[in-house]
Amino acid sequence: PRIYRQHGPAFATLTGNYDTTATFVSETCPTGNCVGYADAGTQVPGAARTGSGSLEFDCSGGFPCQGTSDGTSPAAFDGLAITLAPAAPDTAACIHDDDADGIDDRESGQITVALAMSLVPTRADVRDVRWQVTRLEGRFVRTDVVVDGGGCAAMAAGQTTVYTYDVVWTLA
Repeated sequence: PRIYRQHGPAFATLTGNYDTTATFVSETCPTGNCVGYADAGTQVPGAARTGSGSLEFDCSGGFPCQGTSDGTSPAAFDGLAITLAPAAPDTAACIHDDDADGIDDRESGQITVALAMSLVPTRADVRDVRWQVTRLEGRFVRTDVVVDGGGCAAMAAGQTTVYTYDVVWTLA
């Protein structure tokens, strides 16, 4: 481990279980009005959500390394940053709070949800005789595109909302 310390966290092992924090930064609507989307306008900048995640990489063949996040999502590490993105967008129903009481009343229509995250190793320490990444920082972007508004007011096919979060992963 001492030999790599001079090169910083990018030369440490990435594999491990992490505690995660995602802090909401912004919501943008490149195609116009966001009204009718799940969470549209209800997220407050600076609000944080916590969770957990895992990374597994094999860099024995050099860069870029291939791996997974949470055992299923493909991930790549180019020696500087980790990129995580499912192979294809997911499909979900639009969720509606018709009476604005904070409780979802119904689902209808259809949206695609594309996720992308970039993480940079920012800290490493010796753990269990290994040079281990202990902190990753980056950005998470979720893009929702309406496929079928399902009769909801202000929701038209092609309407897009982009949610941006700052993320921190800390070795558990």
